[in-house]
Amino acid sequence: MQQVVISGALEEVSLEKLMGYVDDFINLELKQKFYKTEKKNVKNIKVDDLASDLQNRLNITNTKCEQLQLNQESLGHASDMARKVSATNNITKARKLLSFQLSMPVDYSMRSRQAEFTNAQSVLVSAAQSERLIRKSLARNKIPVTHDEKQGMIIVQDMVNVPGEV
Repeated sequence: MQQVVISGALEEVSLEKLMGYVDDFINLELKQKFYKTEKKNVKNIKVDDLASDLQNRLNITNTKCEQLQLNQESLGHASDMARKVSATNNITKARKLLSFQLSMPVDYSMRSRQAEFTNAQSVLVSAAQSERLIRKSLARNKIPVTHDEKQGMIIVQDMVNVPGEV
């Protein structure tokens, strides 16, 4: 258990070092998409699209970070429930979602598998990590988002003032 906690903390620290770049990336992308585009009909941007663009830019520059792994494989994306809870804007909505999830039957088949966590050194930023970076930056900068239940995506809304806009 200690190794999991320490490895997770190392991953978070290495990702935190990228947050300044991510904040600048998001501000530039939002300004370009919402304000400086020829198409004035752009109203929303998908977080998944931002994460994909961020991952491409980080991989082009060969940016590497620590990564927590399960059985020598990178961890997958957040579950649908985690996405829904992270998209809520108040604790009451989050509690309702979580209480509904707790009332569902639990699959215990995963508990019987042996898990070995390791900390991989110097790996390229994964899709899941770039998505976490985007979500964290949006939350810190209080950029409004909505959760599209039909598409299962979080969407950045068009807004009057982009952070950093003078």
